[in-house]
Amino acid sequence: MPNQYINVGGFSADSRLNGIYRVVSVTDQTTGGFVAYKVALPDGVALTAETAGAGAVFFDENPIDSPDALIVNNNSGTPITGNISGAANFAFDFDYDNNAQGERVAGQGNAAITIRAIGFNSAQFVETSGTITRATGQSFTLVSALERNYLNT
Repeated sequence: MPNQYINVGGFSADSRLNGIYRVVSVTDQTTGGFVAYKVALPDGVALTAETAGAGAVFFDENPIDSPDALIVNNNSGTPITGNISGAANFAFDFDYDNNAQGERVAGQGNAAITIRAIGFNSAQFVETSGTITRATGQSFTLVSALERNYLNT
């Protein structure tokens, strides 16, 4: 779909081909052909053509570092965000049977997530990836280094 973002990875001969792309047009609805441009390609950088082997290149819709990134909704359909203010835990409920964000089939298959915490005067930025499964009491750990550069003046 035009003006959506994808993350493309798996290129090995020229790793600069990996990254976030914006789809500008769909060239063939039957085969899924499309034209996309890499976001934030440095000026003067020429990319080489590469043909990837079967299964080597992947496409990720709604990538985290793009305008299309999704914020996962909790059990009541509200985006899961918040200020942890030094708390040891941040609890939320996930509606495994009804959440269909990111074209996930509700109730079928686990939900891949990336959790990101942004610290200021006491903790650095940190993120981790995980998977929400059909289970209760799941936990995801974020451990941030002490922030030594922030100055609130």
